[in-house]
Amino acid sequence: MKAYRTIWENLLSLLGLQVVNYLLPLVSFPYIVRVVGIDGFGLFSFIFSINQYFVILTDYGFNLTATRDISIARHEPQRVSEIFSAVIIIKSLFLLASIILMTGAVLMVPKLHEHWTLYMLSMLSVLGNVLFPVWFFQGVELTKYIAVINGAVKLVATACIFLFVKVGSDLSVLVFIQSVGVVVAGVASLLLIWRQRSVRLVWPSSGTITRMMRSGREVFLTIISSTLVNNTNIFLLGMLTDNMTVGFFSIADRIVRVFISLCAPVSTAIFPYVSKGFGEDRKKTMSFLRRVLTIGGLAFGCFVMVLLIAPDLLVRIVTGSDSSRISLLVRIMSVVPLSIFIDNLYGTQILINVGRTSDFLKAVFIPGVLSVLAALVVYPVFKDLGAAVVFTVAELMILVFMIHYVRGQQLYLVRDGWL
Repeated sequence: MKAYRTIWENLLSLLGLQVVNYLLPLVSFPYIVRVVGIDGFGLFSFIFSINQYFVILTDYGFNLTATRDISIARHEPQRVSEIFSAVIIIKSLFLLASIILMTGAVLMVPKLHEHWTLYMLSMLSVLGNVLFPVWFFQGVELTKYIAVINGAVKLVATACIFLFVKVGSDLSVLVFIQSVGVVVAGVASLLLIWRQRSVRLVWPSSGTITRMMRSGREVFLTIISSTLVNNTNIFLLGMLTDNMTVGFFSIADRIVRVFISLCAPVSTAIFPYVSKGFGEDRKKTMSFLRRVLTIGGLAFGCFVMVLLIAPDLLVRIVTGSDSSRISLLVRIMSVVPLSIFIDNLYGTQILINVGRTSDFLKAVFIPGVLSVLAALVVYPVFKDLGAAVVFTVAELMILVFMIHYVRGQQLYLVRDGWL
């Protein structure tokens, strides 16, 4: 019962965080779009689509692998400190590499050089991501701290947007506010850890660093592959079309991701429990995941219906005006939240926890590569419409692959059905 109570506490905390993460942007969305315009919002989205690659590089899969290691070693303070220190060192080295790569890109690529200050400002969010040890809080199942720190920082950042972003030329101010907020959250989280003396910095052995690099490698490659589906659409739209097109797609994408984001707290809250469960009682753990599938499937099925039936209302709420073009994009991508919820159960919760990371990687990598190849052909002609179709098809392909590989392990969430 205690384990279930902890899961519910973490789930409610993370749901609260996701509400803050997406409710506050929904409040500021209409204002931002009116001030910087759809064209400016497209540039803003393109900047952070590039930035996301560096966030993924510095994460290196630690949000899963380090979470798992911390969860297993939570009652061994010395071991926890060694894992914590090793992750911070590795992430810092990747941060240095990221800064060098971004500097080279803005100097050599004309499309990026035009707004080089915006791209360099956005790197502050990568620094903040390195400083914020989400993986540690998840591993010790104290995700309420993530919710409190992030919620407070995002509330202040939203207020700053209304106070300081007044005209279209304030796009640099907007990028700075979005980026520096992540740094503040990261610093606050580290201060909390030091104050509670949860860990202490030690010099980890070379063996620990090597093991952490190896354990994170496949997950990192998997996340990179996932990014080919989830983030590269905006990046390629920005490279192959114009900022206005990116703006239309980005707004529709943000609306759909409000519902997709609700997968994250569920996944994060149950992952430590499922990770331990597969090592102790596989049958009981699969029974638990079936209950999650039943309840979550009904909820995310309702979200799909909302996106299909009421996209015009959602677009009006977000942008402050009507746009049949954005509404169509939302309808095309409406099934994605349900698809991602189910493939998370099969991939993150099952394949990773039973040691089939290579299957997880293949399930994401193949659709990712195919979606990029399709994008290069489709985007120049069909633009944002093509991006919505490619994104949806790729996500459905990932779901099919995940189910295939899990069933290959003789594991079934719905034994008599195709799931």
